[in-house]
Amino acid sequence: MTSSTPSMMESIIAVYCNSSNSTTTASSSYEGIHSPETIPKHVRNRLDTARNLFSRLARSHTDDSIIKAIIFARSKAEAELYARFSSLPDAKVEECINIEHMVEKVLATIGFHERRKSDSKDASNPTSRRVYFVLSNWQWKYIEPLLRLKDQQFRFFFEGALDERSAEEIEAEKRMESVVRVKVDNSIVDKFMGMLTSDLKG
Repeated sequence: MTSSTPSMMESIIAVYCNSSNSTTTASSSYEGIHSPETIPKHVRNRLDTARNLFSRLARSHTDDSIIKAIIFARSKAEAELYARFSSLPDAKVEECINIEHMVEKVLATIGFHERRKSDSKDASNPTSRRVYFVLSNWQWKYIEPLLRLKDQQFRFFFEGALDERSAEEIEAEKRMESVVRVKVDNSIVDKFMGMLTSDLKG
């Protein structure tokens, strides 16, 4: 009688720290940041949300579970600055130009496409992965196709942070973003993505 390998849980917290304020140059967006209080409020809210999420997961997960945090910004230097003030343990940093680019990097990190292409589960790697995208509260719609995806190996979640910027600033940021495209053989997901993209275009 063979015993099954116990499944391990791996949680990834992806924190999106881009904004319309950081579209000019790679350095000008964070020149004046020298303490947590000088981080733009909406970015600080995302970092606070990620820190609270990390604590919540650490309390609820088993000892052999893995929790990783990745901070995304327009440049690695900017992401490293946010990581330093975030209090997230061993946070990694990545650069990205928008939410779609961040999602592409996260999916590559967790081997999403490779494992879905496999005809069967890899018995030697029974890890299930949960990805938590930390964004401003109105940005959920850009990752909605991932949130609706049904998969035994991968689960995707949204954690919204308060965004108190003006309507003009938020509109400027909306022009940077688009709905993520999930390349899976799932006609329901494909149909939904088409409908959602049309809705966002008005």
